[in-house]
Amino acid sequence: MEFSNDGSSIFHRFQAAFVHDGQGKLLYCTGPQKRRVQEHWELIDRHLPSRPQMSSSESQKVGSADLQEALRGSRLYEIRRPGSAPTGLILDATARSSNTTSTQFEEFFAQLLLDQADFAIRDPGLVMKSPSGASLAVTDQIVDLFDSFLRYQGKDDRWEVGGKAYFAERVRHFTSQNAVIELCLPAFPCKSSNTNKVLGKAPDRGERLALERLHGFVEAIEKMYQPGAKLWIISDGHVFSDCIGVDDADVDVYGEQLKEMNHAVGVSRGNTGRVGFRSLVDLFELDKANSRHKLSALQAQLNIPDIEHHVGTRLTAEAELCRQILMAGCQPQESAVRAEIKSQNAAILALYRGFSRFMLEDLELHPDTQQLTRSQRKKLSSKVAFEMIMRNQSYSNLVELLLPNHVRLSIHA
Repeated sequence: MEFSNDGSSIFHRFQAAFVHDGQGKLLYCTGPQKRRVQEHWELIDRHLPSRPQMSSSESQKVGSADLQEALRGSRLYEIRRPGSAPTGLILDATARSSNTTSTQFEEFFAQLLLDQADFAIRDPGLVMKSPSGASLAVTDQIVDLFDSFLRYQGKDDRWEVGGKAYFAERVRHFTSQNAVIELCLPAFPCKSSNTNKVLGKAPDRGERLALERLHGFVEAIEKMYQPGAKLWIISDGHVFSDCIGVDDADVDVYGEQLKEMNHAVGVSRGNTGRVGFRSLVDLFELDKANSRHKLSALQAQLNIPDIEHHVGTRLTAEAELCRQILMAGCQPQESAVRAEIKSQNAAILALYRGFSRFMLEDLELHPDTQQLTRSQRKKLSSKVAFEMIMRNQSYSNLVELLLPNHVRLSIHA
């Protein structure tokens, strides 16, 4: 779908990420300025903060440097850990002054990306080589399996004109290394707040059937590809819960119940490791800030904008900080998105209208809407719909940064 994803957040300033061997050799590079990094690698290598070797007492070393000469205007961040290849990323520093986020937040988010980003480099010696005939053959089998087992064919389907080739490229990243294929699926947020649409707040037969299907897909991969696969459900509950009138605590309970259900499915099928879960809290490492006081201190330190809430919900400090970090780090430019809607861009307008209709239904029984006229409810739904578009794209941007080579699935395709 065409989407205006302009902005000045860290996602939009991201130039490239790379892995090197610590001895001057670039092992892997990804990002919009990948070729530029490859071309000027010798220059970058001279500026690496880890140039001095780590001492034996250091558990990890994080540093930054402003690049010069042909890469002037770029800032480099790097992390080096014992036993791992050093990883770095490069941001456009010229846009920093126009960004509302602080230097402290940039440093926090850069280190977060260095800690959490998974480039799926399982064998550096193989990842840069041309894939073997065997890996190409098994890739085709897995692509055909997905096509017949999981893929949903929607309106204006583009699988044959581009989607299939892209999917194959992502799978081949793993099969060329003879590595476990890792997939990610943003899904399973929570139950609707409209009790006319759901049986309750807990996962039910619908989630059970969905999990069975996902486990079955991974099982089928195992039968044709010995290393197998792992499917990560990237729970998006806290991304949207305050928009759809669901309390943060309800999202947390739903998530734990879903994990229990998933474990039961795994036990019944003889393997509990095929499908796993990661949430915003996991991605942002907020489990380390295990008290409200630490969360408040981190929030004050980062100095990031508050989140606007259009619907009354009970918030938790942890989930709210997740939303703030998400939007500060990855949101598109609000004015650009509004301009797309006003210009009647078909794709974005369809999404906006779809979200508006969805929210009109979902908030039908919410206490905040009971005294509103039909016209007022529509206006509220439109506000929430716009916020959901912003959150949805921000979340998509985050997944792209953290899991650039994972096989990304969608409940819509």
